[in-house]
Parts: sequence; structure tokens; C-alpha cells
Amino acid sequence: MGHLTSRREKIIDTAMRLFYRRGYHRTGIVDIREQAGVTTSGFFYHFSSKADLAGAVAKRYLQLLPSQVFQPMLQTVDDPVERVFALLDGYKEILMGNEFRTGCPMGRLAIEISDSNPKAATILNETFEMWINEVKKWLSEAADRFPPETDLARLAMFVLVTMEGAVMLSRSTRDIEPFEESVEELQRYFELLCAKARGKKKGKGKGKGKGRGKDDPPETD
Repeated sequence: MGHLTSRREKIIDTAMRLFYRRGYHRTGIVDIREQAGVTTSGFFYHFSSKADLAGAVAKRYLQLLPSQVFQPMLQTVDDPVERVFALLDGYKEILMGNEFRTGCPMGRLAIEISDSNPKAATILNETFEMWINEVKKWLSEAADRFPPETDLARLAMFVLVTMEGAVMLSRSTRDIEPFEESVEELQRYFELLCAKARGKKKGKGKGKGKGRGKDDPPETD
């Protein structure tokens, strides 16, 4: 049983690598089977089709996301807001490290299978939801820096959408500038939110204590 399990894992690992590097549609079962070192019957013992295998790959992304993406950020960056942008820097390093051939593996697979493989697409959506929820947790640690009406779940989704769009543009142009400019604009938006929150706190502070009469001199900073 252990041998069969390891063979199945080898097929999934191989498919993950090939889907990421070549794309889902450019990777055939023969490619996966040959690189995984399994026979045709061995492949179909574990998976009924390439679409079935894609579902297993999507599930693997869901399982690996905490340890491969979130934990390294938690272990190396203490400040929660800085952690968000360190996470985005990681995707930038991926782009530059492979000369724009690949970006976010989940995003690439999601685009390719969204119409043809609803089962795998649903699992990938769960992965994106996990990504958003984790970033929301980080933002919640710094909730006092944002205006009280800030929807942190939407802000976390905005971070994900910015990252995925920036990856797509940089891969298309083979230039890191679109990614950097998108992240810089996102960072500016964060700074505006934080400045708004500081302004509200300052205004509340001025309102404390004995109220001024109409003839009192105006307060100065």
C-alpha cells in the first residue's frame, strides 16, 4: 500500500511541476507518466483522467499553502502589515528568478481550468479563500491602524487581486515594472488608510475634556 501511495504522490508532484512550468493544456498524460516513471496502467490506476489529476494538484496546493507560503512569513516578519508586503515580494522574486516564465501556480492553473474542470476550480477557489483569510488575520493584528469602517476581508481580497493582476501584466510584458508599480500603488492606499485612521484618532483626542465656549480661541496643533 505504501508503494502505491508513493507512486500516486510522485504523479501529483510531477504534474504540479509540469503544469506550473508548461501550463495545464500543454502538458499531456504521456509527459506526466514518463517523467513520473509510471506505466499507462499505473497512471490510470490512480487517476481516471488528466482532469482528475488536476483536482488532486489543486488539493495539494490547498494543503501546502500554510507551510510553504504563510509560515515563512510568520517566522521572519513580525509586523503584520510589513508581512503582507513581504508576501508580495516573494511573488516578485519568483517572477524575476524564472525570467517571467511562471508566476503564481494557483492563479495559472485556475485560469486554464476554470471552464473545463469545475471540480478542480472549486478546490482552487478554496485555496484563494484560505489566502484571503490568512492575510485578513494579519491585517486584523493591525486593525487599530485602519479606519474602524475598513472591511479587512475586502482589503485582503484587494491584496490578492493586485498580486494576481500584477503577476499577469509582468509575465505578459516580461518586465517587472508593472508588478512593482502595482504594489507601490497598493502600499500608497494602505498609507492613506492609516493616515485617515490617525486623523480620526487625533480628532477624537481634541474633543475630550471640557468643551470650548464660542468665544474661546481656536485650538492649534
